[in-house]
Amino acid sequence: MYEIRKNTGMPGKNSEVYPFDSMSINDSFVVPKEEFNSHEEMLVKRNGILQASRAARLSSAGKKFATRITNEGIVVIRIK
Repeated sequence: MYEIRKNTGMPGKNSEVYPFDSMSINDSFVVPKEEFNSHEEMLVKRNGILQASRAARLSSAGKKFATRITNEGIVVIRIK
């Protein structure tokens, strides 16, 4: 049986976690590789970031983002 929690509200959206809304073209941020225990965990996180960037793109018409895995970690770049 699951416990019902009252008046909890929605957890924060990814747009509150990642700075998509305040990024200009060619701005980037890095999610450091030290936050991950394995390469697989990094790939899962990258997929989550991609989903969040798609949501940011839909809410802010015209913005587009790209991600790359580098020696630093996951780099997210606004490209449009």
